[in-house]
Amino acid sequence: MKKIRIACIATHPIQYHVPLYKRLALERDVCFTVLYRSRHGLVESFDPQFGIKIKWDTNLTDGYKFKFLPAWGRADKLSFWRPFTRGLFKELIKGRYDIVWIQGYGRFQHVAVIPFLRILGCRVLLRDDPHYGSRPRNRYGDLKSKALFWMLRNFVSGFLCVGSANRDYFLARGVPRHKTIIMPYAVDNGHFSVRNYDEKLQFKAKLLRELGLSKERKIFLYVGKFIELKNCDVLLKAFSKAKDELGSLICPILLMVGAGIMEAELRSLTNALELNDAVYFLGFKNQNELPDIYKGSDIFVLPSKYETWGLSINEAMAAGCSVITTSNVGASFDLVETGKNGYVCDSNNVLELANCMVRSCKDEQTIKLHSDESRAIIRNWTYDHDVLVMRAEVDRLISR
Repeated sequence: MKKIRIACIATHPIQYHVPLYKRLALERDVCFTVLYRSRHGLVESFDPQFGIKIKWDTNLTDGYKFKFLPAWGRADKLSFWRPFTRGLFKELIKGRYDIVWIQGYGRFQHVAVIPFLRILGCRVLLRDDPHYGSRPRNRYGDLKSKALFWMLRNFVSGFLCVGSANRDYFLARGVPRHKTIIMPYAVDNGHFSVRNYDEKLQFKAKLLRELGLSKERKIFLYVGKFIELKNCDVLLKAFSKAKDELGSLICPILLMVGAGIMEAELRSLTNALELNDAVYFLGFKNQNELPDIYKGSDIFVLPSKYETWGLSINEAMAAGCSVITTSNVGASFDLVETGKNGYVCDSNNVLELANCMVRSCKDEQTIKLHSDESRAIIRNWTYDHDVLVMRAEVDRLISR
């Protein structure tokens, strides 16, 4: 049996993408190889947004075939131009791939290689995650984007969309609907999941003990970078108002998990709002430290100004958290159903966010219902489903 040869061109190993690569590598009739352009992420390095050195505690190189391609100059700095990879075209000729999946079009070489791939007779799949709320946009930027997509839609066989807002973005730029395939963003649900609400309550009791708290509290959680884009200052102001309205009977707390250049400013704001007894800065937590924190929390809040997706929402939902986020977060269009498993509010609106926080924990029954619904919604957002989608598209292209 002749195997289908698939290559994925990616900048570097990413902890959210590698599990999908491993799962695709298990397909018996597929020979799958990832062509990395940098080793970034495999060694401890300084993250300017986190403001600390980071090395992920998950294995990013086992279970699938990959190659690191050499580069001219430094390969640890990622940008539109860098790294400038050597040997990419040679590898694509030598590999004789049937399908080449390009991870992201915001890199010069990723775009430049697409017409070359069509000359080689390869089918090209492209996956990226923009939507209209993922960053500020203007008329000039829209014109550049539409010009780029005019080229891409003629050379790319399929656009792998991470969600509905992402698909709408591609369609608005002239991509034919039949070329858009929903291949949703996923995380390792099993790594974060709880079996039921009773188990979640056990994790919550454990988390409260670790925080030195004996009294029942409603736990709000933020996980991410402390940078302007994430609106953490808005979150603290909204939490202050929600705490005042909820009163001493509920007495909520807010866990701030992460690090970043705004940490000193956020700690100062916490002090100014007199929230030192209710806001806990837990520092940066790696992938294997996060599940117990998610599982022990009631409501996850991602108040970003802009966000292409927000995979922390997937993680929180697998752990049975209610979710509050903004309409500029890509995941809000597909994963958060207002009043069912959480709430979606406008970005930068302190009062609206505070109101959502109050409504989300008004009683134990609401929290339980939202928890159950989150776990039910996220159940089908898996790497297995993504592979089924990928295989269906690959089979369709190969049979043409």
